[in-house]
Amino acid sequence: MEYELASPQGDVSTRQRMRWQSATLRQRLDPDKSSVFMLTSWKDRTLSVVDMGRKRVSIMPVPGTQQLTPPGQPATTGSYARLGSSVVAGEQCTVWRTKDTDGHPTDACYTADGLLLQVAQGGQVTVRALSVQRAAQPDSLFVIPSGLQQEDPAHP
Repeated sequence: MEYELASPQGDVSTRQRMRWQSATLRQRLDPDKSSVFMLTSWKDRTLSVVDMGRKRVSIMPVPGTQQLTPPGQPATTGSYARLGSSVVAGEQCTVWRTKDTDGHPTDACYTADGLLLQVAQGGQVTVRALSVQRAAQPDSLFVIPSGLQQEDPAHP
């Protein structure tokens, strides 16, 4: 899937490719025009940030794993109200109202098989799928390349 993400001010957008391997519960995010990508393993509960430009990798626990729901799985916490349906990137989806981690109302549109297609807050679309392709993903996409130096994760 390819997503467009709006800046918090709504004036600039970026693109990001997301690939998901359901058999192994792994996800890969590739921000557009970046040498950095992220690998998430829900089985291991790890997030790996791979920086190919610097030849480094940081591996850490997935943030907020107590409430984390893997893509394609129904949420086990929180409240959801069905608002209706929509079409995003040529795909039918159901719009659900929930709250983000700060308690702000958030509308999320999911396909019947659990793909997130759009997120909006305060009427502003912050995440939108541009394209969807359902195809098997090779294991090699979800492996940390060899020869990288491991470093501690950055902390704010």
